[in-house]
Amino acid sequence: MKFLVLISIILCAKSCFGLVCYSCNSGQNPKCGDDLTDTNGIDVSQCKTSDEFCVTFYNRFDNNNIYRGCSGNFYVPEELETVNNTCVLDSYTIALFCSCNDKDLCNRGKMQIYT
Repeated sequence: MKFLVLISIILCAKSCFGLVCYSCNSGQNPKCGDDLTDTNGIDVSQCKTSDEFCVTFYNRFDNNNIYRGCSGNFYVPEELETVNNTCVLDSYTIALFCSCNDKDLCNRGKMQIYT
């Protein structure tokens, strides 16, 4: 019985909880800029559901700061809700949004890498 509970917990770890994403913005932490190579001091967060994904985007309403985090914490263009591991130019905000869902902490690289 204990073995079955342990197996259930292990299987649930990935399917019951979402991805882990870098969570920062370059206005508060300059290391969070387009080239996130030094992750020391960069916060991470676990997405609340398995439907969420990691995003990185330029916020033109906030001095073009770069934001990273779980999709559930931000406005995300509809195109990213159906297609992942890509970038889209949002017609509403005129901002570049990139998404990924292939592994934890996948929203690390330069935004040009996603395109």
